[in-house]
Amino acid sequence: MPLNRTGQPRDQGCTSHHPSDRNGPMIATQTTTTAKASPLAGFAISDFDSFNFGFSPLTQFGTNGNDTMTALAGGTAANPSFTYGLDGDDKITGSAGIDTIYGGAGKDILQGVGGHDKLDGGNGDDYVYGGGDGDILKGGAGDDYVAGALSAKNVIVEGGAGNDTVAGSRGGGGIIDGGIGNDFLMIRATHPGDADNHYIGGSGWDVAYLDRLLAAPGEDAWIDVNAQGDYVLHWMAKGGQMQTDIVEGIEQFSIAGTLYTFDQLLV
Repeated sequence: MPLNRTGQPRDQGCTSHHPSDRNGPMIATQTTTTAKASPLAGFAISDFDSFNFGFSPLTQFGTNGNDTMTALAGGTAANPSFTYGLDGDDKITGSAGIDTIYGGAGKDILQGVGGHDKLDGGNGDDYVYGGGDGDILKGGAGDDYVAGALSAKNVIVEGGAGNDTVAGSRGGGGIIDGGIGNDFLMIRATHPGDADNHYIGGSGWDVAYLDRLLAAPGEDAWIDVNAQGDYVLHWMAKGGQMQTDIVEGIEQFSIAGTLYTFDQLLV
């Protein structure tokens, strides 16, 4: 049972199970269409204003079907590649350069590779995965799964509207925001010496799961307030190192299979 810093047991909440059925997609074989390199008639750039989408010589469009696409190579910070999946259930993979990828409507799977990429699933229940440091990842409207690359640093993850699953990275320095809806946040252990991640539940009833929690007697987890007024979650990772992450707007925390409210962990 989790203990407070005086060694006294904390009140326990109800037992729970980690929703492992949302750990990622099974990639099904699907009919694909050839991506087109010309703009779509009737396309409005205002559709993408919230994410600063645009055009460059490295711009391509999918179709209104189910597309499998790869971002055009050679994108740079000054001249990134742009890939628009449009409608349909698209699978889009980034390049080694800097890419901006928008899935559009449908159940899309977006995968970043190298560079500081921007990925947005758009409308639909999407899977969005980062690929490197400094990625900006958005699920959009729908029940999405959005995760930073495992060891990436300074990743921004946003679930958007819907009941999303969002995960940070072990590189630290990231902002992970569930957005609107009842979200599930995976709090990952960071590498020793890396900056804290910042986890935000957003509106709705949000639950955080502590990844790689030390499963041994005497394990501990608590929340206190730092000098800047932030709520800081302290917890022991499986490797034995104490972790700290900034948390806000999260109603419950899943610790070793038991749910605790924010107030039960606050000291």
